[in-house]
Amino acid sequence: MEQLPIRLEHDPIVDAIIEVRFETKMNPNVVFALIYGKVREKFDGKKVVSLPISQIPPDIIRQDPALKHKPLYRIEGDDCLLQIGAQMIALSSRIPYIGWKRFSTMFNEIVNLCFEYFDNVSRLGLRYINFFEGDISNKINISFNLWEKYEPSKLNIQTEVIVDNIPSTLQYTPNAVWQEKSGAVIDIDTFKSYKESSPGLNELFSDIESVHICEKKVFCSLLKDYFLQELGPQF
Repeated sequence: MEQLPIRLEHDPIVDAIIEVRFETKMNPNVVFALIYGKVREKFDGKKVVSLPISQIPPDIIRQDPALKHKPLYRIEGDDCLLQIGAQMIALSSRIPYIGWKRFSTMFNEIVNLCFEYFDNVSRLGLRYINFFEGDISNKINISFNLWEKYEPSKLNIQTEVIVDNIPSTLQYTPNAVWQEKSGAVIDIDTFKSYKESSPGLNELFSDIESVHICEKKVFCSLLKDYFLQELGPQF
């Protein structure tokens, strides 16, 4: 499909996350306090949750690569959740998905408010997890073959694809369960890493749109045309 749909009438999205990772030498609790001070009005004083990692000493969090990009606090808004860590912020849409225009606008506004606290941006990521009820193995452009007489019972395919010079980590699980329903999951994490130089604010906003378009291209390419039509694409 050459033209990408703006939305799907039968949207399979069960989770949507935009994340920015950055470098800073500040204490993680100071990072949270500064960012919360900037965004609190957007969340109208909504509930703030301290996550278990927030109890770990700040020096350990800053030095451990496995921890510094994990969320420490979560602000629970009406239609979105904002997670804040020592060196990351991530915005998640509540389900049903609120749509890209509203989702990206809110994230851009948050980044604009907090950008001064990012010494260097190291990664931008956009992840969508899609759940399809039932067996979709004949409706998608993903296949897996095993020796005859063997049938995989717990299959999980993970690979990386590159579209428009932007990588995406793709995971396909045909035997998944979501809200007590059996079906399949297509999980796409599209990202851009900044290894040589940190982007400015306008470049970052532009990259957010590019990453979104790339993710959508990957998603649509994985579905056979008639299956995509069944989901009700709107242009």
